[in-house]
Amino acid sequence: MALHYAMYGVGTDVGTLIKIAGNRNANERAEIAMLYFKLFGKDIQTDIRSESKIAFNLQIALCGLFEGRMQFIETMTTNIDPKCKIATILLMTEQDKMFLQQRYLARLTREEKEVMDRPKEHPLDFRYFEGHVLSTLPEGASGQLLRAWLISDVRIDWPAEQAAEELFKAAKGAGTDEHIFVKYICSSTPECYQKICQIYEQKYKKTLEQTIIKEFNGADFFAFSVAHMLMLNPNQAIPYAIHRCVKGAGTADMALIYITLVFADCYKSQIVEMYKPFGDFVKDIKKDLSGKYQDLILMLWG
Repeated sequence: MALHYAMYGVGTDVGTLIKIAGNRNANERAEIAMLYFKLFGKDIQTDIRSESKIAFNLQIALCGLFEGRMQFIETMTTNIDPKCKIATILLMTEQDKMFLQQRYLARLTREEKEVMDRPKEHPLDFRYFEGHVLSTLPEGASGQLLRAWLISDVRIDWPAEQAAEELFKAAKGAGTDEHIFVKYICSSTPECYQKICQIYEQKYKKTLEQTIIKEFNGADFFAFSVAHMLMLNPNQAIPYAIHRCVKGAGTADMALIYITLVFADCYKSQIVEMYKPFGDFVKDIKKDLSGKYQDLILMLWG
């Protein structure tokens, strides 16, 4: 009832919305959303979207919180914001992929399934949920990386010294040969990639991350830097991705909202410590965000 009254009449009690959403986990919010529908005959997201006084970023976050984790992930796979799409695809777990594949299959009609089940004419003829996601990828280097990340099912122990040399040459001179970066990020075993990075730093007196920072810009930089960290140290991938969302020119709000809504329950109260290699989490959030949007993000991470 408190949620309904917070949006009832003139003015919106945004503080109450944030307090209720931010202090509960995904299961509790799902129960609230179900009860809201039973009591008032409509989704709570509909009422949140109708409140024009709620800032857009905050509105997206609040709707996503009551939408449910898997539904929100599925929605974000087709989000037009490039950095949000990058975060969604790179950080999605194998369990999430399997669940989304099942959801996609369940919605197909019998005729659609018959078409999907026809023999493939080409090995890269991807169908079902995977094909659906591939058809929405952005252009450019980040799109190439995401495509390879999604479809690569073979991991190779490349000769590490040769790989380090190829990566150095790919970044040397005018222009960057992003295909070489895609090759080693998306097809190396984690152990091999870590060895490549170690040799690269020893041989060229700089880290591979420093080279990525220099060679890529915008969404391409976000994609390659986060994928690099996933291969180098997956335990730091979430705080690193947050760091990249709030550092640099402008905030990657949609990507930050996605990461927060999908992973905050898992890492609640741990993120401050996990973020330390990249800076002060609370200070970085307060520096880049403002108002009730800032309050909600900090509350969700605990």
